[in-house]
Amino acid sequence: MNANMYWERTSCRICDSRNLLKYIDFGEMPVATAFKKPGEEHDKKIPLSVNLCRDCGLSQLGVIVKPAYLFSSSYPYNSSVSKTFQEHCYRMAGSLKELFGGQEGLKVLDIASNDGCLLKEFRKQGYECIGVDPAEKLVEKARAEGIETICAFWDSQSAEEVVRRKGTMDVVTATNVFAHIDGVHGFIEGAKKAMSDDGVFVMEASYAKNLLQHKEFDTILHEHHSYYLVSPLERLFSMHDMNISNVEEFANIHGGSIRVTAVKSSNKRMPVQEDVVEGYLRQERENGLLNPESYLQLERNAAVIRKETRECIDRVHARGETIAGYGAPVKGNTFVNYCRLTEQDLPYIVDDTKDKHGLIYAGTNIPIVSSDRLAEEPPNYLLILAWNFADEIMRKTKHFSEAGGKYLIAIPKPRVIERVPV
Repeated sequence: MNANMYWERTSCRICDSRNLLKYIDFGEMPVATAFKKPGEEHDKKIPLSVNLCRDCGLSQLGVIVKPAYLFSSSYPYNSSVSKTFQEHCYRMAGSLKELFGGQEGLKVLDIASNDGCLLKEFRKQGYECIGVDPAEKLVEKARAEGIETICAFWDSQSAEEVVRRKGTMDVVTATNVFAHIDGVHGFIEGAKKAMSDDGVFVMEASYAKNLLQHKEFDTILHEHHSYYLVSPLERLFSMHDMNISNVEEFANIHGGSIRVTAVKSSNKRMPVQEDVVEGYLRQERENGLLNPESYLQLERNAAVIRKETRECIDRVHARGETIAGYGAPVKGNTFVNYCRLTEQDLPYIVDDTKDKHGLIYAGTNIPIVSSDRLAEEPPNYLLILAWNFADEIMRKTKHFSEAGGKYLIAIPKPRVIERVPV
């Protein structure tokens, strides 16, 4: 990677303050989305750290990698692979239809629509759908499913193209993408341009509360530019003449996510649940989530988890037993590289995404394989790297557990699970 593929961000992307506190620093790390073929040269590692804006409460990376590198045509995340996320999309489509009183024929835009997983659920509800996504392979998959998708990054031009094709939208969604955006003000303005006056903008992102309280340091990667609380989001939307109308939490999505619904200030249709929003703002203040001292413990917690994980793996090998990985999410790249795990520690990692098979984890020589390898060469332990889907993975690999296999989950504290939870 050339040096001009990234730059240092020295001011807050929401309020432009330079009053920043660096609270965790991994040093130089590989870009987690840069899966390689065996024998390919690894890209140069680049700095990975997080700063807290002391003025508005936003957590953001200190270095920003250009989107064209992070979200290329080979972007490795497929939404539809996870049954848990599919069910989440199904419920989201239903709840938004309920919000509009069951009205038929609503128009919905999904920004960063991936393989069309969410839009397929909206289509089942009778919505007129369109997506925008820059990853060519994912766009091809969505189009093959009959989902109209524009292959582009989200900006004012793609917003204009959506309106040209469909008119303004009743619903604009941005699930698991808002954290990937550096230019959040332009993103919001584009969403407003695509929304009808009484439409809703719905974003989902990992909740920064969980980053701290559940020690989810592995969710820090170059792809995730921001880690959000409700407090900085309220400030962001108010800067664009919008109001947060509702906040919801989902513990089982991406390690704990929030869904924030926002409307234009001129909105006359959608109710604003001020008591809910104020409850989150008050909770963040009372739990110290706007206090810089609360953030400094994360780096110490990460070091403890690394030490205990390495000790656990070393004990497995000392007994002559074996351990492999399950789930090859991008956050697993942060975990594997931070813990300095190699192919001697994990001879392979199983993943259900076919496009990852035959590749190796960024910065390592650990191969990613299909579940066939698990049947052919079963280890004694599986380290679940996609820990946010641990229950789903353990149910899926129940045969492994029934044969005596055990699971290791490292976040928020390394622990061994000997039996699949019922």
